[in-house]
Amino acid sequence: MLILGIDTSCACAKVALLKDGRVLGTSYADDMKTHSVKLMPMVDEVLKSNNVLPADLNLIGVVTGPGSFTGLRIGVTTAKAIAYAADTKLVGVNTLDFLAASVSEKDVLICPVVDARNTNVYCNAYENGSPLWECEVLSSECLAKKLKDLNKEVVFTGDGAEKYFEIYRDILGDLCKTAPANEIKGRAEVLCYITEKKQAEAENAFELQVNYYRITQAERMKNGGN
Repeated sequence: MLILGIDTSCACAKVALLKDGRVLGTSYADDMKTHSVKLMPMVDEVLKSNNVLPADLNLIGVVTGPGSFTGLRIGVTTAKAIAYAADTKLVGVNTLDFLAASVSEKDVLICPVVDARNTNVYCNAYENGSPLWECEVLSSECLAKKLKDLNKEVVFTGDGAEKYFEIYRDILGDLCKTAPANEIKGRAEVLCYITEKKQAEAENAFELQVNYYRITQAERMKNGGN
């Protein structure tokens, strides 16, 4: 089983290749502005360095949201193009599920937070691998207050973790911390592991959709919002 994983939901683009549970290669590019330029060379590098052709792939996993509207479109479109050309299927992976699974620490609440701007975050909380609620958009302050009611140690991860950590700490104090540097942006190989577990949910290139979780800023402005 050869699985390619692609994530462009946030500033750090990630690619990984997994064969029968063994990681063959990973690639990272930490600059959202270059996702459209760097992603295909990253995929090429990981495949070619392992003598793998796109047609050899059995499955492709791609993060489908929430996250950067532009980033998600780039990643999903690329994954769909490869899947179509290789005649293989895709598995869409929720960003928060991916980020939570990338944290190795146990016996704590894992809270993935994806920056939604203006101190707002897409968020959820996970205990023993299971989400405690549905993905929602909250202010960082509201999220911290919600977590404080649970009275448990919280590990924040994702691109909203360090960015809004002072807000979390003001409310949660010593109950909170951020994930380690090598885990906070998500681990590419974990995306492949999740994809393998979800292979029964695989879709073809025409079926898979991006899940933005809320309309784009342009659409909000068109409808009189901000």
